[in-house]
Amino acid sequence: MLAALGASAACAASCVAVALGTGPAVVVGFSSLGVFAGGYLAVRLQQCRRTAHTTEEVTRGLLRPEERTRQQQLEILARCDGLTGLLNRRAMLKALSKHCQGASPFALLHIDLDRFKVLNDAAGHSTGDSVIKELARSIRDTVPENAVISRPGGSDEFAVIVPEENDREEIERLCQRLLARARRPLPAAGQTVSVTVSVGAALFPEHGDSPEALYTSADLAMQGAKRAGRDRYRLFGAGEQRERDRLQLEGELREAVRHNQFVLFYQPQFCARSGRLTGMEALLRWNHPKRGQVSPGAFIPLLEETGFIIHVGYWVVQEAIGALSAFRKTGAHDICLSINVSARQFHDTGLVSAIRRALEKHHMNGSQLVVEITESTIMQSLERAQKILAQLRLLNVRIAIDDFGTGYSSLSYVTRFRPDILKLDKSLVDDVATDHAANAVVHAVIELAHKLNIVVVAEGVETEAQLDILRSAKCDEIQGYLLGKPEPYQILSGRFPDQGVA
Repeated sequence: MLAALGASAACAASCVAVALGTGPAVVVGFSSLGVFAGGYLAVRLQQCRRTAHTTEEVTRGLLRPEERTRQQQLEILARCDGLTGLLNRRAMLKALSKHCQGASPFALLHIDLDRFKVLNDAAGHSTGDSVIKELARSIRDTVPENAVISRPGGSDEFAVIVPEENDREEIERLCQRLLARARRPLPAAGQTVSVTVSVGAALFPEHGDSPEALYTSADLAMQGAKRAGRDRYRLFGAGEQRERDRLQLEGELREAVRHNQFVLFYQPQFCARSGRLTGMEALLRWNHPKRGQVSPGAFIPLLEETGFIIHVGYWVVQEAIGALSAFRKTGAHDICLSINVSARQFHDTGLVSAIRRALEKHHMNGSQLVVEITESTIMQSLERAQKILAQLRLLNVRIAIDDFGTGYSSLSYVTRFRPDILKLDKSLVDDVATDHAANAVVHAVIELAHKLNIVVVAEGVETEAQLDILRSAKCDEIQGYLLGKPEPYQILSGRFPDQGVA
């Protein structure tokens, strides 16, 4: 029996060829060791490991020579992809790490089979497996002999390390050859199949100096090739760099949510006629431990995409209403607070109850709270939006349409939903003093809003000329850097209500 197992192991060992950095292209083939052989080896190795605490002890003689061969063989198989015989993800990352530790430049290619799911669904998984194996052979025949080839995802993706190569033109020529070779009809399960691939390329150390960074760069480049239409290659560039920065920021954003790195700033709002402080808008800020203040335009869209905006939004509700309560204790009893509610948070079932709890906790009247939403938020679901707005009005909460003048800006929605406040977008205010059309639009919107008993707030007021025109148009309230920039509550509360605008 042991002789038979030894012969099987020797046969399998003769089919194994692995190179992690030098030598011929990495391709691994193997024969089955048999169920009984595998079971025997597993039991025998387990028995040996019970008495040996280190690998060195095993290799010093606790295993017989033929068993050491089988152990080494099993360890090799653990590094290989069962379908193609190529290195698997673990082995690829080990090889990639070894190359990153060296001083020599190299390239990493990420190759992805286009529309593989469609092929699998239409022709069957056996055909899909055959295509994967044939494509692996095509890659092996196309790349340099010293390249390291792997199938890291176990699906339709391949990665190729091209040692000692960082010449862009040469890498582009290699990518073109890979595309051309992949287009050739492939024999698969008794039929001929035509496929294409998308290739992303990244260079060490220019596009990443660690295995994770370089792999991400090559993957982003491959995704860029797919977005551009598939059946093409893409070298890591400025677009991929922006996407990688975005992914990094997203990871840091998760830490920010976990460690509460957010703060609220408050921008004051004033009566356009008297200059009296009438309210303040709570604005979310991120105090990054290394980057400092991160622009809201950079992280708020990420909060939306990840869904963290709901968790953070409820924190904003509690924090802002608490600040308003404290502000009122200084004597500012007529001040109102505006909070921005995102589309995801607005349609979340817990919004109304969260606002109700915060108002009750701080003994606040809902009439002192303004919920700002955009028209696009309402349009996502008109019927549901009407129900939520009705529930908020039962709390006496006022509703403001934010960014009016951008997007749809449909007057029909204004008449249908009857908001309490319209906030003119900064893009309208910017040109009100220099463009006749913008001036006319602002005057018309303010006049119509007043006929509907809607208060108008102009955002982004930065010049005296803009302020004068808005006053002449009978705009109700003003908000902008000319009169007051966003500040922490402690600073804002120290300046008002005594300070006004002349």
